[in-house]
Amino acid sequence: MTTICPNGKLVKSAKVESYSPTWSTGGCVVTAAELQEKGIDFRLVDSDVVADDTITPLIHSSVSLVALGLGSLTVAPASGGCKTIAFDFTEQ
Repeated sequence: MTTICPNGKLVKSAKVESYSPTWSTGGCVVTAAELQEKGIDFRLVDSDVVADDTITPLIHSSVSLVALGLGSLTVAPASGGCKTIAFDFTEQ
C-alpha cells in the first residue's frame, strides 16, 4: 500500500502475501487540522516478481472530525479491487 500523507510525504508499507492483507507499519505523522483540510490519498498495488498489478488506483478520501474522534476511518473505494480499507488514528 502506498499512502500520500497530507504533508506530501510518500509512505510505502511492507509487502504482505495474503488475500486479506493488513498493514501495521508505515503511516503519517500530521496534525488533525492537516487531515481535515487535505484528507489522505492512497493506492493499492499487488507486487509480483514479473510485474505489479494495480488493485485500487489513487483514491482521495476526506477525513472528518467525527472520524478522528472515533479513532478510525473506513473507506469503500468506488473503483478497483479493494472492498474496504480502514485507517486508524492515534494521538501522539
